[in-house]
Amino acid sequence: MNKINFSIVIPSYNRKNYLKKAIESVLNQSYEYYEIIVIDNNSIDGSQGYIKSLKRKNIILIITDNFGSIAKSRNIGIENSKGNWISFLDSDDFWHSKKLENVKDKIFKESPDIVSHDTYIINNKDEVCSYRKCGTNKKKILKELISKRNLYGTSAISIRKSFLRKHNLFFDESLNIATSEDYDFWTRLIIKKAKVSNIKKGLGFYKIHDNNASKNNLKQYQAALSVKNKNLKYIIEKDIFKFQDLLEMIFFYNIFYLYVKIKKINHLIPKN
Repeated sequence: MNKINFSIVIPSYNRKNYLKKAIESVLNQSYEYYEIIVIDNNSIDGSQGYIKSLKRKNIILIITDNFGSIAKSRNIGIENSKGNWISFLDSDDFWHSKKLENVKDKIFKESPDIVSHDTYIINNKDEVCSYRKCGTNKKKILKELISKRNLYGTSAISIRKSFLRKHNLFFDESLNIATSEDYDFWTRLIIKKAKVSNIKKGLGFYKIHDNNASKNNLKQYQAALSVKNKNLKYIIEKDIFKFQDLLEMIFFYNIFYLYVKIKKINHLIPKN
């Protein structure tokens, strides 16, 4: 197997203080074969100056206007990547220093198309609030994704680039699924039978704060509903599941549909 070279894709917009920690967590990796691609959405907080000041040949800054679609920024990162594996890191998250080394070892051991790992959930003071385990039973991943929930955090995912090229897979830039574009991407990867390996270690830190893109719960629920609807239609058309499994997924979809509708009604009711 060839040497593993990672391309780390980091979208950012006015996140200089968070971005510093994200980039530092990559620069401190025990595994050194990587490039960092920062896709900056025309920040005005000094982010671009900070990146340029690092003067590192393996840090590429791309300035763009993503028109409200972080999916576009991630796609630009994929298109400009030189590594044979792509790892995603959100600008307000950061990694354990042995993250890439662990992913590399998993790749050599199991030859997957996707590698994920567990994540620590932290607050603005970097205090651990909870712990998110990745994945589920490998035979049930697609069913779980469509009928129930997103199984993976963006900053915990690494993908074999040749798999993306083979199936011409990119993030969907449609604004109706914004905040859930990652959920949609993982689902489509699994539909294409990507092999997933999970590392049962906390190798990343996901920060919860007021500016999280997914903080708007109603918007995120509506986006997730659109993802479920889109991919459920596809698997029905392609006859991917047995009838009984399909009925179960449709049942859970309708429950979630009603839940989102109730949330929307509650959102419209004036608060005293």
